[in-house]
This record gives sequence, structure tokens and C-alpha cells, in this order.
Amino acid sequence: MRLLVMRCRMPTDERSILAIIFLCFLVVALDGQALSPVFPQLARQFQVDPGRIILVSGAFQLALMVGPCLAPMYAGKEKAALAGGIAMFIAGSASSAYAHSFTGFLAARFVTGLASAIFVPAASAYLAGHLASPRRGRGLGLVRSAWSLAGVAGIPFAVKVIGEQGSRALFAGLALAGMVCLGLATSLPASGPVSRQEPAGRRAGGAVLSIAWLAILGPTGVFFFLASHQKTQFGWSAEAVGYLFACCAAAGLMGALSGGWLADRWGKRIAAGLGFSLLSLVMMALRAASGPWEVAGWAAAMTFCLELGWVSFQAWVLESSRVDRGRAMASANLGYGMGGVTMAAGGAWLWDKGGMTAVATSGMLAAILAVVLVLRTRAASRR
Repeated sequence: MRLLVMRCRMPTDERSILAIIFLCFLVVALDGQALSPVFPQLARQFQVDPGRIILVSGAFQLALMVGPCLAPMYAGKEKAALAGGIAMFIAGSASSAYAHSFTGFLAARFVTGLASAIFVPAASAYLAGHLASPRRGRGLGLVRSAWSLAGVAGIPFAVKVIGEQGSRALFAGLALAGMVCLGLATSLPASGPVSRQEPAGRRAGGAVLSIAWLAILGPTGVFFFLASHQKTQFGWSAEAVGYLFACCAAAGLMGALSGGWLADRWGKRIAAGLGFSLLSLVMMALRAASGPWEVAGWAAAMTFCLELGWVSFQAWVLESSRVDRGRAMASANLGYGMGGVTMAAGGAWLWDKGGMTAVATSGMLAAILAVVLVLRTRAASRR
């Protein structure tokens, strides 16, 4: 990470801020990334039907929809908001560790999701306010890559820990790591001054929300059902599925870094459109995939394209001269959460109708619509 930071040629204060935000993102991301491949183990632990375990993701995604409603409360107070988000993360992780019922676990996941919904937009807005524009895309790409790095390192670890010791040890460890992050977050410089520019109207905010919702819809559905698909169709073990998710996360890491570089080099709107265009093509290929390794390869490519487009999209939104950064990122996160809730509610119906083919088809169409919106939305950024 030091080499990547140095290549950005950032002043010392920017490097310190970036390192702390990266670490906080990494810990928060470990919680969300590690759960998808171990849903079967969680279902056995809480003795619930495997079909109901998707409610775990539903509770988390529902919180991502609620969190953005709090964005107006922390305008200009991003440091306090990101520290508060980490504190909520600690509480949610500790509650997850000591939950004795499935209902209690769902409530704890909602708290953790709410923490993420507050932390991510606040931290992104804080970081954007402390990075110069020519380096903003690469900085956001590096921070976003923490989510993928969490998958590469965290998924195999989570599979092993939950398989051997249950979920309590994993979530207790995350709570302890959150305490370290909270201490580091309090050492950050104060947030920048509140922007006095006129906020964007409903049309601009609606476009941000819609693009985020459409872009995340397909990949969320694929990841909801990828583990079950590989196990039932091809007989993969839980360990093999865990490594598949780790490979997808590694592809996402490369996509995030590439997206940040392209955003600074080619322009943020162009890079976002490119990423989502490639995502639609990959979803088209995934819907026709038949072999186990073919599905696995296209799933990894899907993650690369999603992260490439998402980082560029974030940079484009944050670069806007008319949009309050905190509210803009909250709108993007709201769309992200809506995509997850949509798939949690309707994904099972799609899966019953046509399996992975139906899920990938819906994702392909949604990605195409996201590209159309990106092209039709007037660029508000300076690039």
C-alpha cells in the first residue's frame, strides 16, 4: 500500500489521512465481505431454513437505505460522523457475536449496516475534501480497494473461523479491530468548511440514486446466489466457494485501482460509463455460461467491471461543483442499498424462474440502463 500511496505523489498529510481512512474502510469491509460465502454455516448455527438466511443480507441492505436519511445531520461534520459510524460498527459487531437467536442476529446486522451507511459516505466526503482534485480518483480507488482486499484476505479466514469456532469469535475480533480504528479516527484533522454552493436539485439527486441502484442490482443478485449455484450445480465445497469469492474480491481490487487511475486520466464520467458498459457485456456472457469455471471466471470479471465503474462514479459525484459531497454520497449509498433490498425481495423469484440465467439477464438490462443515465446526465464535474 505504501508504494501505491507514494505513486500518487501526495503530500505527507494527505498520505496520513489516506492511510487511516483505508484501514477503517478495511475493517468495516471485513464484516460485510466475509459473510456471503458462509451463509450455509450461519443457517446451521441458528437452525433456520437456508432460504431464510438471505434475510441477513436483507437486514444489512435495509440499513443502507435508512442511513442516507441522516446525511443532512452531518453536513460539515464528516469527521464526527465517520467516528460515530465506527462506534456503531463496534456495537453491531459485538451484538452479532453474542446473539443467541436468529432474530437477534438480524437486529445486530441492521445496526452494523446502519454503521456502514453512515461511515462510508462520511468518510468518502471527508477524504474528497482533503485530496486535491487531480489525485482524488486514485485516492478514492485505493480506499475502495479496501473492500476487495477485505474479500481476498477475509473470506478464507472467515470460512475457517466460522467453520471451526462459530461466528462469535469472528465478530468479537471485528469489534476489537473497530476499537483500534476509532482511536485512529479521532486523530484525524477537523473536517473542512461546509460548502456554501447551492445543492443539486431533485433531478440530479435522483440520477445519482438511479445509476447506483441499476449498477449494483445485477452483481448483488449474482453474489446472493453464486455460492448455492456452484454447490448445487457443480458440487463445489464451502471451501472452494470461499476461494472463488476471494478471487472475485482480488479482481475487484484491481478494478477499483484501475477505475481511480482512469478517472483521473480520462475523466470521471467517461470512466464510469466505460465501467458500467463493460459490466453489461460481462453480465451478458455470464447468463450464457454453463461450466463451473466459466461461471467463476465471468463472476470475477463482473466484479472487476463493477468496481472500475463504481469508483469512477463516486469520483464523478464527489467532483461535482453543485452537489454537497455528504448528501451526494448518501444518495449513491441509498441506491446501493436499494439494489440489495430489491434483490433480497425479488431475487428468489428470479432464481426460481430461471436460475443464474434470469439473475444475470436482469443485471445486464439494469447495467445498460445505468450507462444510458450516465450518458444522459449532464457532467457537473470539472472534468
